[in-house]
Amino acid sequence: MIPQYDKLAHWLDSEGLDSVLVSRPENIRYFSGFQGSAGLLLVTKSKRQLFTDSRYITQATAEAPDFCICKCPGGLLMQEAAREMQRMGFAKIGFEGSFVT
Repeated sequence: MIPQYDKLAHWLDSEGLDSVLVSRPENIRYFSGFQGSAGLLLVTKSKRQLFTDSRYITQATAEAPDFCICKCPGGLLMQEAAREMQRMGFAKIGFEGSFVT
């Protein structure tokens, strides 16, 4: 399977977004290749990050080699991704509204 993350970068441009947060497992697999059950993708025009917990670091490294793998302590994926978005100063962030509570 060929990851489709370039489609996200194109979508960011077309929607005027700084980044997109992907949380639905099947979309994470489609865009990155990662098949684990605990993950989040954060994609910008210049950076691709996969947030996961320590159980999946080896798997994530193998399955999503084009992504920077970010190990999240205690499985706090959303909190770590939020910290990163805040650190980078994003103003407009796309996300899967029908999947995020």
